[in-house]
Amino acid sequence: MESLKDLNEMQKRAVEQINGPVLVLAGAGSGKTRVITYRIAHLKKNYGILPENVVAVTFTNKAAKEMKERVLSLTGSGQIHWISTFHSICAKVLRKHCQMLGFENNFVIYDSSDQLNMIKSIIEDLGVDERVLTPDNAQSYISSAKNQLKKPSDINEVFNDYFSEQLIRVYSVYQKRLRKNNAMDFDDLLMHAAELLKSNPDILNYYSEKWQYIMVDEYQDTNHAQYQLIRLLSSKHKNLCVVGDDDQSIYRWRGADITNILNFEKDFPDCLVVRLEQNYRSTKNILRAANSVIEKNLSRKGKSLWTENIEGEKIHHATLNSEVEEGLYICRKIKELCFNEKRRLNDFAIFYRTNAQSRVIEDMLRRENMPYDIFGGVRFYDRKEIKDLLAYMRVVLNPDDDLSFERIVNIPNRGIGEATLSKIKKIAERDSISLYKASEVFLKEGKLSLKTETSLSEFLKLICGFINLQQRISVSELTEKILEETRYAEEVIGKNKEEREGRIENLREFISAVEEFEKSPEETSLKAFLEQISLITAVDKYDENLERVTLMTLHNAKGLEFQVVFMCGMEEGLFPHFLSSNESLEVEEERRLCYVGMTRAKERLFLTNTYRRKIYGAERMNLSSRFLREISDEFIEVDRGWPEEQNSFDMKMEENSHRVWRPDATRGSDRSPDLSFSDKSDSFLRAGSKVLHPFFGKGTVLETKGTGENQKITVSFINVGVKKLSLKHANLEKI
Repeated sequence: MESLKDLNEMQKRAVEQINGPVLVLAGAGSGKTRVITYRIAHLKKNYGILPENVVAVTFTNKAAKEMKERVLSLTGSGQIHWISTFHSICAKVLRKHCQMLGFENNFVIYDSSDQLNMIKSIIEDLGVDERVLTPDNAQSYISSAKNQLKKPSDINEVFNDYFSEQLIRVYSVYQKRLRKNNAMDFDDLLMHAAELLKSNPDILNYYSEKWQYIMVDEYQDTNHAQYQLIRLLSSKHKNLCVVGDDDQSIYRWRGADITNILNFEKDFPDCLVVRLEQNYRSTKNILRAANSVIEKNLSRKGKSLWTENIEGEKIHHATLNSEVEEGLYICRKIKELCFNEKRRLNDFAIFYRTNAQSRVIEDMLRRENMPYDIFGGVRFYDRKEIKDLLAYMRVVLNPDDDLSFERIVNIPNRGIGEATLSKIKKIAERDSISLYKASEVFLKEGKLSLKTETSLSEFLKLICGFINLQQRISVSELTEKILEETRYAEEVIGKNKEEREGRIENLREFISAVEEFEKSPEETSLKAFLEQISLITAVDKYDENLERVTLMTLHNAKGLEFQVVFMCGMEEGLFPHFLSSNESLEVEEERRLCYVGMTRAKERLFLTNTYRRKIYGAERMNLSSRFLREISDEFIEVDRGWPEEQNSFDMKMEENSHRVWRPDATRGSDRSPDLSFSDKSDSFLRAGSKVLHPFFGKGTVLETKGTGENQKITVSFINVGVKKLSLKHANLEKI
């Protein structure tokens, strides 16, 4: 084994303290993986601890694989039994003992898609109103409950009586069907493992005796179920070493509980705390700037990173006029650094807070012929909601486009299932016609149920209406018509909170892209727009060996590092995100997210914001992010040649705070709106009524005209201005 002299003093202390509880607070770039791997090797080589008596738990298979490889390189040989993820370890334990819980050891593990399909079936079988509880919401709530180790009978969080009743019904039936199928989902692996250990003292004693030394990586990301498993398994020997960084806890929305790491010393009063504060990644200036931001958080253990690396350049800050100028600035800087310093494109990463921000950046990179990759996600025009919308537009342009037709025929859900689609395909094959034409033939032949006939007829009527309209209205108007009359946004509203907000943002960003296209001096028809988009997606496949710029959300950046990092959209309401702007705990998590982004940079860090930004379908004046203002001036250099009036601009914005971008329209309630048309009588809405639209957000009614199904309503929306809607299709909720 390599000598411990390769470690710094704090790393060595964490490795050598093998007995008792140890909390290693490992700052960004401080070598935490090295500590865990050296600790395992140290136990084996210097103390003769057998591999089966050591457990190291991490969060990803990739991290576990890398850890195993490092340990093998340190020890030279030998088996490593228990370096794995939480879910993998729990699955192994359950395979051996699941009969105690009523399962056979050949149980199958359902992924998220399997889970959702089963929940959809249950909701349909139980007759649950999807306006109250959608399959996606049910999946999210069930997952959250399991991570809290709550069975259906344990749910006491009441959103409203009917909602809770339906959720418990679905959850109960879901668990029964899983058992019937001898199946578990991912969350079950944790919940059932905890149940097994709690209800079977002999089994708990076996594993707590066997696993003498337990190590947990990324402890700040553990949820309640994982916390309980760790407490149970370490109860015998208490030789527990957890490694994490409270300053990098950014997954609260996924169930991670930062108090697990903050309260470790309370849980284990005799623990040793080791702070790894020497950073091996970033320059002094980058670290000082990052420290000045994270120090504003109150809920933290406290540490300050330092480095022996060079001083490095100051943080570059540029305030641009718009998001387009921001994208051009980033491209210009990348080209400049590549030319002057012979840098490679894979030296660069661009971080953003929301997926919707990537669209303009992608457009600018394409304009400059710079290849790029979206890390941990898909390109803007490849995202599901965007591809769905594009499929509608393609069918409107070309009804014979079978691929697009098949994608949208039951999106949103119309009850046109696989059986019906299969019959349509047979007719299309028999008569050598498109699916659209085959659907018309199918209706004429009358060989389908009344419900399916009605659904299919209404769908074809909808498409026919769009086809007739598209020659008379703009592409942006057509886009809004499709969203309104298909009720696609209604489906978006049904998603869990994080997914819902992201999809709504992406749809609004798509409308922004269409409106930009319409400003072009070239042809602005639907055909021209779709041709442009097709060219974007057609050249999407680059050779894997080619260099490219990396784009990603800040949440995806954790654990990575790049020579040069750009963090864009440093504006109030965007970062910190408007959903977090009024909650101190959520603002602190946003600040940790900023810290994570900053500490990914090795040599250079660029921070950008804009005076105005068109995003989510509306242009807003912006106040610079508080995180920018938390960085001391001594660490920042304002890029010359770009606007430098941010301070006076911010002062004006603060004096007129009502102008600061706070798009509250999409916050709303998690409760689904009442969409029944029968409630929308003439007295339901009148001028002055406050309403919530599932896509446009909050607004005020200006006027209503007509009666019954022909009633029109004009609404001034906070985010997108004045819209004239058909009340029948508007899906408005009075608030």
